[in-house]
Amino acid sequence: MAHFINVTNDWDRFSSKLVRFDCALSQDIHDPEMKKHRVNHEKNVYFKQGLSKEQKERILRETEALHKNK
Repeated sequence: MAHFINVTNDWDRFSSKLVRFDCALSQDIHDPEMKKHRVNHEKNVYFKQGLSKEQKERILRETEALHKNK
């Protein structure tokens, strides 16, 4: 989650917004797609973003491999 303050850019009408964002915290996985989110979108776009098909498939494979090794 991220917290943006003064999203109206008007301190007389101050408001905040909580948004979801994706980030790559793993030191074992190099995923350049996770590093490309330096784009400002319209407000309604932020919650529509998600992982790519390739990212979802990789996560599923890694999760299945972890469960097999337990």
